[in-house]
Amino acid sequence: MNIYGRGTTFPITIENGSATISEGEKLVSQAVVQRLGTQLGELPFTPDFGSRLHEILFLPTTEVSARVGVTLIKLALEKERRITVLSVNYELSSDSSIDFTIRYQLNTGAINTLVYPFNLN
Repeated sequence: MNIYGRGTTFPITIENGSATISEGEKLVSQAVVQRLGTQLGELPFTPDFGSRLHEILFLPTTEVSARVGVTLIKLALEKERRITVLSVNYELSSDSSIDFTIRYQLNTGAINTLVYPFNLN
């Protein structure tokens, strides 16, 4: 049984003239990426969808920027009702990016890990 529903893949891809469909845990993982990549308030009819992660763009790649990013990710994902965030860790890269590792538990009890690369430039 698929309790997470079905939806268009993110990013949207077309096969045989139709948008491809995702479902289950894959759909939830794509929703997490979509929420983090969307500015809070960017979507007109869902103003609380998104994150404020864009606020750390152009900051230096430092521990402070990374910790602010961790907080912003946790705040954004609190609104994703299908998951509970267990941890958010980070790794600073020398190329002005931060790799955030998000560990979350689905409502079914399954635990997933997602690496979200974030470029500060």
